[in-house]
Amino acid sequence: MCSRYRTRVPALDSDIESETSILSAVLADHPDLRILWDAHTHLPGEIVINGVNSILHILVEAIAERQVVSGDPPEARKAFERMKHAGLSSHAARGMIAGLILWYISQALGQEASFDAESYARQLRLLGTALPKRVGRNDPCPCGSQRKFKTCCEPVFDLLKARKEAGVIVLGNGKYIFGGPGMAMADPGLIEMENRSWIATFLETNGAPEDAIACLRENLAYAERKEANALIVNALQDIQVFCMNHRKYASAGLEVTGRLIALTTGQEDNMLYRCDKADLLAAKGSVHEAEREYQDIFAFCPHYPFARYRYALLLDQYDRAGEAEAILKALLERPRDLDAETRESARGLLDHIRTR
Repeated sequence: MCSRYRTRVPALDSDIESETSILSAVLADHPDLRILWDAHTHLPGEIVINGVNSILHILVEAIAERQVVSGDPPEARKAFERMKHAGLSSHAARGMIAGLILWYISQALGQEASFDAESYARQLRLLGTALPKRVGRNDPCPCGSQRKFKTCCEPVFDLLKARKEAGVIVLGNGKYIFGGPGMAMADPGLIEMENRSWIATFLETNGAPEDAIACLRENLAYAERKEANALIVNALQDIQVFCMNHRKYASAGLEVTGRLIALTTGQEDNMLYRCDKADLLAAKGSVHEAEREYQDIFAFCPHYPFARYRYALLLDQYDRAGEAEAILKALLERPRDLDAETRESARGLLDHIRTR
């Protein structure tokens, strides 16, 4: 709903109890945004994720909620009740009003004009009604303003049509949901997981790792409630990658890696997770235990060369470049035994060691 631009939206009610109630109602429909909302006051700069300002989205929905609750303007409450009666959810009905508010705010800012409350009220009366399919640009506007359609409601006409997905916010795709514009109608739980994943990346990048891992843990909790193994594995993988990038979370990484090992049936994936376990043990400070894990991997699966590359990478990280170089040279002496990824990775690391 919200695009990227800077603006000050009208303030919420000065009554703290009322403001809290309004925000609670909005955030109840956006559980995926709650952590970001709680963290936003101590984050640097503008909070925009893939072009979407989630904080502005919440604020504008809160303004819509306040208008509905207070009945000011009365057209807002009537529009809300009318759309709910027509089958829209409370969130979608509020989202319809919020979309109209946002358009008026952007117009007021762009034209340095006052918020046109009279025109807004007229369009609230049309919001979600059975609008004519086509209106000529020179026809009288259906809002009753006595103006031509092209100079009145034409710019917002699409915003006036009832949309079940109104209010839905989608921060990206490719992690838990896939596809184009229709993805907003996907499983709401998957949209929440997708959003939390992008929010976690944003929080991690902006110096809030505790909040980031909290988002990822919420995703795991959701997947566990759904009892969906594929989602559980994906959520565990997200936490594991995060923990491997942050040494202080090595213990948490070991816990989720143990679960991934238990859930995995394929030998190659199992070996990869065991390499991850070894690296996390080293990150935790147990380098000797990590080496023993690698030796167990070699004994269990001697024909898995990628594990030896991973071991060399670990040795190099702990100032044992000579041992790492020997392992890499031995690997590259048998190129037929290597897949393309392992061969290129081994060559790259060996070149790095030699030219350092």
